[in-house]
Amino acid sequence: MISRLAKDGKLFYLLYAIVAFIAFWYWHVDEHYQISEFASYKLGFTPIENMAWEFNAKIRSGILPFFIYIISKIALAVNAFHPFLVEAIARVTAALFFVYSYRRFLEVFKKEHLEFSFDKFEIWTILFWLFPIIMVRYSSESVSISFFLLGLSHFIKSKEVKVSFLWIGVLWGLSFYIRMQMAI
Repeated sequence: MISRLAKDGKLFYLLYAIVAFIAFWYWHVDEHYQISEFASYKLGFTPIENMAWEFNAKIRSGILPFFIYIISKIALAVNAFHPFLVEAIARVTAALFFVYSYRRFLEVFKKEHLEFSFDKFEIWTILFWLFPIIMVRYSSESVSISFFLLGLSHFIKSKEVKVSFLWIGVLWGLSFYIRMQMAI
């Protein structure tokens, strides 16, 4: 039963969704000021004089705050808004996106390079303690890595089938736009 769930990935999606929903930790306070505070300003909750210096300098990407803004607007429309619920939804979405992109990357990588049991390799790597701790955070780093892995999997697959390099560029461009350090 468990091996069948692990084989089709449902176990990983379920595990990461649970961890992301209960993960109220953060590594640095900037995770909230880079994303949630900007969305809070757009929603009209935070006055401009309380915004961090990055806001006026315009050095942060607007994609992640826009996603928080959309979730918040939907929650406000159904009268279920709570900042912790909005953050939990964002964390679960980011975690599921990571599991999807990581599994796609491993699928493509396996065809090219792996000679040993892929099932055990996938289980051990995706359940490695570091991934569930870091990749369940809704931060620019975790979302950017997910876009990078998707782009990399398409790039590796481009050797076998004709893949649009425009699509790879869009994925890597989003990765870069969300977190510029991904260029390194």
